[in-house]
Amino acid sequence: MWWIIIIALFLIICFTVANSTTKDIEDKEKIKFSNQGYHYIGFSGMIYKGGINNISVNNPVSISLLEEGINFHSGVIDKTISFDSIEDMSLQSQQYIQNQVSLGKLVCFGILAFGMSGKQNSINDEYIVLNVDDENEQYSVLLQAYEPKDNQKRFNIIETHRNNNRKY
Repeated sequence: MWWIIIIALFLIICFTVANSTTKDIEDKEKIKFSNQGYHYIGFSGMIYKGGINNISVNNPVSISLLEEGINFHSGVIDKTISFDSIEDMSLQSQQYIQNQVSLGKLVCFGILAFGMSGKQNSINDEYIVLNVDDENEQYSVLLQAYEPKDNQKRFNIIETHRNNNRKY
């Protein structure tokens, strides 16, 4: 019977430590972004899938949601995309994105594009696509929720903050 009490105490201690660690990280992020003139909202719950120069999809990327935009941090690279520079947002399927790339091949390579078949994937993931016009450069950033079923929810959160905080 005493081992149940010990296990319960152990679980309470683990939960308390995990909770305080997360709170400490969030507090440090708030201070870091406040020092840069931004207002930190929270971790985004998304995975970076590519699109920003100098940030590789192979490196861990921390994505933070700010009142002013979205921050991407990887190693020494820190990139904040303001909501004003996000021209368009959409939720697109992997199939749609692949078709857009195939259309680009057709335009560039003409009839030879039909011989350039990429590998076909039966998985049809969804991605949040941010079309950005930032500092005289245009690019698209692909994001995906940690849980693919949450893509619509994450998209709605970003869109709401974008609509509420744009300066136009």
